Amino acid sequence: MKNTMLYQRLIASVLIVISACSGAGAQIGNPGLMYQGAFDNAMFLTTKAAIEKSVAKNKPVAAEKKNPTTSATNNATLNFTSSPEVHKKVLQLIAGIAAKGDKAKQEKHASVLENAALLTQFDKLLADFGYNSHNLSDVFAAYTIIAWQIATGNDAAQYTQGISLFRKQMAQTMSGNKAVTALSSDQKQEMGETLAYISMIFRIAVQNQANENNAAVLNNIRNSMQSLTLRATGLDLMKYTFNNEGFSLKQ
Repeated sequence: MKNTMLYQRLIASVLIVISACSGAGAQIGNPGLMYQGAFDNAMFLTTKAAIEKSVAKNKPVAAEKKNPTTSATNNATLNFTSSPEVHKKVLQLIAGIAAKGDKAKQEKHASVLENAALLTQFDKLLADFGYNSHNLSDVFAAYTIIAWQIATGNDAAQYTQGISLFRKQMAQTMSGNKAVTALSSDQKQEMGETLAYISMIFRIAVQNQANENNAAVLNNIRNSMQSLTLRATGLDLMKYTFNNEGFSLKQ
C-alpha cells in the first residue's frame, strides 16, 4: 500500500511539475495541452462527432429508466484484445510527454507508470459501474464522465442510472460510426489505454491537491482537463450537467 501511494504521488507530481514549468504553464492553458500528441492522432478525430452526438442524445425512454443496467448494451464490434506491444507504445507515449524528450527520464517515468498499475485501477473503476475497459465506447463514456467530474468538481457516482444510460447512448452512437468500427483491435487498444492513463493521472492529481488544499494547482488541473476534453471530444464540459438522465446542457 505504501509503495502504491508513492507511485501515485510521483505520477501526480509529473503532471504538476510540467504545468508549473516555464512555458508549460501556458501550454496547459490551451487546447493543445501536455497530451497534444496523443490527440493529434487521426484515430481520435474519427470519434469526435460520435462523442458529441452521444452527449446530445440525453432523453431516455421509459423502458431505459426502469432497467438501465440491462438496456446498457456493450457492442462487441468495439471490443479490443490487449497486445503487449501496443501497451508498451502507449506507455512510452505518455512517459515521453512527461519527460519532455529526455530519454533517460522517459524510461524512469515509464517504470513509474507501469508499477503504479493505473490500468488495473481503471479496470476496477469501470467494472464497479458495469463498464468494460476493453470496449472502446465504454472507455470513451467513462472518460467523458471522469473528465466532467474533474473539470467541474462534481461527483457522478450517485447517478448510476445516468451512468448506465450514457453507456448505452455511447455504444449506439459509436457502433453506428463506420470509421470507428473499422479500427483494428490494436488501434482501439491504443485509444482506450491512452484515455485510461489520462483519466487516472488527472484523477489522482485532483485527489492529491484536494487533500493538500492547494487551490491554485487544483484549479489549473481542472482547467487543463476541460481544455483537453474540448480538444479530444468537442465538448465544453462546463456547459453540461450530469444526473440520472445522463448529460444535458445547462439551462
